[in-house]
Amino acid sequence: AFFSFTLDDEHLLGGKKLGDGIAAPDKSDTFSTLFDRFDTDHLGSLDKSKVTEFVRQFQLGASEFGGSKFNPENVAAFLLGSYGKSVKGKLSKEEFVKMALQFSN
Repeated sequence: AFFSFTLDDEHLLGGKKLGDGIAAPDKSDTFSTLFDRFDTDHLGSLDKSKVTEFVRQFQLGASEFGGSKFNPENVAAFLLGSYGKSVKGKLSKEEFVKMALQFSN
C-alpha cells in the first residue's frame, strides 16, 4: 500500500490527462524505487535482514505462510533461496524487481 497526495496549487500534469502523452510509471520503476528504500547501505543488494524487514512491513506472502502467524525470517530465507541467484544470500535490484513483478500479477 502507499499514500500519495498533491497540494492544491500543484499542477503535476499541467492540465493533461495520462492519455495525452504523459506516461505513468510502470511497475518496474515502482519496485525499483521500493528496492532503493530497503537498500540503506547502497550496496545494490538486499541481505536476509533487509528482505526480512521488507516482508515484515508488507506481510508478503502472509496468506500462503499462515496468515498473521507466519515468520518473516522464514519467508525471507525462502525468497532469497528462490530469487537470489547471482550472489548467495542476497537479492540484486534486478532479482528483487523480477520477484516483485511475479508477486504483483
